[in-house]
Amino acid sequence: MPSADPAVALALGPPYTRPDQSRLASIDALRGAVMLLLFAEALRSCVVAEALPTSAFWSFVCQQQSHAEWAGWHLHDIIQPTFTFLVGVSMPLSIERRRARGDSNRALMAHAVRRSVIFVVLGVAVLSMHPRFIVWKLEDTLTQIGLGYAFVFALALAGPRWWRGALVAILLGVWLAFAAYPVAGPDFD
Repeated sequence: MPSADPAVALALGPPYTRPDQSRLASIDALRGAVMLLLFAEALRSCVVAEALPTSAFWSFVCQQQSHAEWAGWHLHDIIQPTFTFLVGVSMPLSIERRRARGDSNRALMAHAVRRSVIFVVLGVAVLSMHPRFIVWKLEDTLTQIGLGYAFVFALALAGPRWWRGALVAILLGVWLAFAAYPVAGPDFD
């Protein structure tokens, strides 16, 4: 029950309000965990592991901050797929929220194209940071998400019939790639 005395009300602060329920905490938590994995690379745990060669802990941390060779996986190997998963989960929520605001499909697509360009530019900027010149490789997570974002967004707006068609096309394309390019032999490097 609120106090009638303004001094007491001022001392107690504003009444409690529930946090914004429009966000899913699980998505934010997973995004935070993946960002931690991504930025943990900057901590240079492998340099620490080299300085402490008898430390099993730092050896393990270093191993998890690099890609597995061919067999198995490390935490570093799941960063890009998890980001892609998060984009896919977040996209319908974003579309629903923007449609509730009254945005048209045209405005939604313009937003998606801008976001795609930003992802690609940020990806190129991150790759270009250390060599101090522009590196036009499209191999990092941000650039890969940026290159596909507008297409997937358009597909999300198109509806279930297009989704089924895209799924069939992707499955056939992957099967064709595996059929056309067989697995390398045991001496492949």
